Amino acid sequence: MIRAPRCTLAAAIGLLAAACATTGQAVDPAALAGCYYFEQDQVAAELRLPWGFRLLDQALTGWPALQPLEGVRVATTLTGRDETDHPFGYWRPLPGDSILVGYPAGGGFSLHLAPAGAGMTGTIRALGDATLATARPARPVRIIHARCPEDL
Repeated sequence: MIRAPRCTLAAAIGLLAAACATTGQAVDPAALAGCYYFEQDQVAAELRLPWGFRLLDQALTGWPALQPLEGVRVATTLTGRDETDHPFGYWRPLPGDSILVGYPAGGGFSLHLAPAGAGMTGTIRALGDATLATARPARPVRIIHARCPEDL
């Protein structure tokens, strides 16, 4: 279930998803800019995921570890009042039709996503040095593209 009022789906992402899925072309960062919300399922509850994240078509600067990577852009976390803030700080296109969303200093979550219908599907993995990587398996995740909170 998606938290209300995020049920309004954006037609643009649906068209982009269909195009990428059928042609295997790289994603267009400008077309992906916007707000995305996590499906509130068992995985979201277990990982204490925030509402979602915002992808900006703006280059991320000031993070030397990410400078060698191409196409790194700004991402921000969307949370409700009294919710834990899990940091999302960057995103970048990957080969094919996928993107990576994460935090530039490590920690938080790493998302590997590809367009699917009116949103994206993929995997999410908790990051950080508190547990071993084997204790943080990739979990399935689904997100929906919808209007940003200030547009509601």
